Amino acid sequence: MVKYKVITTTDALNCLRGIHDYIKDNASKQTAQKVYGGLLDEIAALSEHPHKNSILRTVGKNRIYRRRLKWSYKIIYTIEENENLVIVVYIAHEKQNTKKFKNIFE
Repeated sequence: MVKYKVITTTDALNCLRGIHDYIKDNASKQTAQKVYGGLLDEIAALSEHPHKNSILRTVGKNRIYRRRLKWSYKIIYTIEENENLVIVVYIAHEKQNTKKFKNIFE
C-alpha cells in the first residue's frame, strides 16, 4: 500500500483556525478542541486511501479535487500522484457553497 505525504495549505489552516475560534466563541472551548482535533485526525488519515472519497466536479479545470466529510465539515484536497502527495486546500462547513471559494482551486 502506498502512503501519501499530506500537507495543508495556509488557506486550509486558516479555515481550521476559524472553525475552532467560531466554535469556541459560540459553544465551548472543549467542543472547539474536539472538532479541531477530529479534523486534524481526518486530515492525517488522508495518507492512506485518499482516492476513496468523492470527487468535486464543480471546481477545478486542471486538477481533480476531492472531499472527505467529518461531522458537518468537508475537507477539500487534491492528489499529486507523481509525488505521492495529498494537498489539503480548504476546510468548510458542508452547507457552504463550493462555488463561493472557487478561486482557491485555481
